[in-house]
Amino acid sequence: MIMINSQIVNEQHPLMRIYLDTCVYHRKFDDQRIPTIREDTDAVETIFERIKQDELVLVSSFVSVYENSKCSDMVARNWTESFMKNYSSIYVNHKSLHRIEEMSKPIIESGVKDMDSLHIACAIYSECDYLVTVDKRMMHFYSDIINIISPIELIETLEVEL
Repeated sequence: MIMINSQIVNEQHPLMRIYLDTCVYHRKFDDQRIPTIREDTDAVETIFERIKQDELVLVSSFVSVYENSKCSDMVARNWTESFMKNYSSIYVNHKSLHRIEEMSKPIIESGVKDMDSLHIACAIYSECDYLVTVDKRMMHFYSDIINIISPIELIETLEVEL
């Protein structure tokens, strides 16, 4: 695992780096009878498989861990914790908090919620190609530094790149 902090190992990774918003991990635990949720979940499961097969680099962070710890669904919380622990190749730890908070200020000023701005800042800090979310409000944030897309859009992007 590469740790992103004051003791960073500057290692180039040839694969696409993705940062998953906490809601993406939890999507499989939402009501699957709703067609849009089912479609998202199918895409999320494909993303999880690509991560497990080392076709994508998963970036997680202290923000993801914290937000997940607040999840009231113990099954979702435990599953997400385990997945991040087993499959994150890059982890942005709390030693980066000051820099992440500084990076999040202009994001908050643009109207993004505090926690979402921290996720975006972590994705930018770790030089991710994409931040993946199912949060429609978060997807409205525009940046020329990070692409914020849905799981379905990521799968479509991966299919075009193949």
